[in-house]
Amino acid sequence: MTADRRLQDILQKKKADVSDLPILLDTLIDVRLFGATMTIQGVEGERGGSIQIIGPVQFTWGYSMNHADVVDSYSITSHFGSREKNEQGTIGKDYRIFYSLLGFAGVLSGLRAEHTRLKEEDVHLLDEALITAIPLQATRSKIGQYPRLYLRFEYKDPWTALGDWRETLKLSKEDDLRSISDVDLDISALDRRIAHHSERIARIWYWQDENLVLRNGEKAGQLQEILSPNNVELLTPVLSVLQGR
Repeated sequence: MTADRRLQDILQKKKADVSDLPILLDTLIDVRLFGATMTIQGVEGERGGSIQIIGPVQFTWGYSMNHADVVDSYSITSHFGSREKNEQGTIGKDYRIFYSLLGFAGVLSGLRAEHTRLKEEDVHLLDEALITAIPLQATRSKIGQYPRLYLRFEYKDPWTALGDWRETLKLSKEDDLRSISDVDLDISALDRRIAHHSERIARIWYWQDENLVLRNGEKAGQLQEILSPNNVELLTPVLSVLQGR
């Protein structure tokens, strides 16, 4: 379905105008989260324009926290139909890696969230999607990919920005990783940074895969077991909220 057709179905008219913005925001969770650019109808014969909504949620590119070793590639073939008779297929290379622990970061702007009418329920649905979506995508490019650790820091005011929390995570071993059983993630710097900024942090929403080993000094285990006691008080399990809906 095209964007124009989607707007028509929601508004029951051909073109949107500025007065329709509240209806669109109340109806479309993706716009409340990520924003959108929508065409609008001109007034009294004037040319139309567009409404640009900057979403409160933005993500950075992910990067591998370990040195990823490339598997020897092999040839693949494909055959795509076209308007003309296609006599030959295409030969390409399929490049893969043995293992990579990818780290992503994002922000959710409290100030922009007010403009898009973002709801608390929307944020919890985003939590759920980030944890469950990839394992449910049974595609060739997604098979074997699983989330391992999710942290969302909720600050006490909309002006606090404490940077990229990936900087506080470090693998004890970065070479020759082949599976999650080889991963040993050091969170000691994370623990110290949370303690340093605890007066600015209202809550930490978290989820951890049971196969991921975290370390904090001599302690190893689940996040809630190895953080400093004062920092543990900030933790709130994501799935406990989702399961209670």
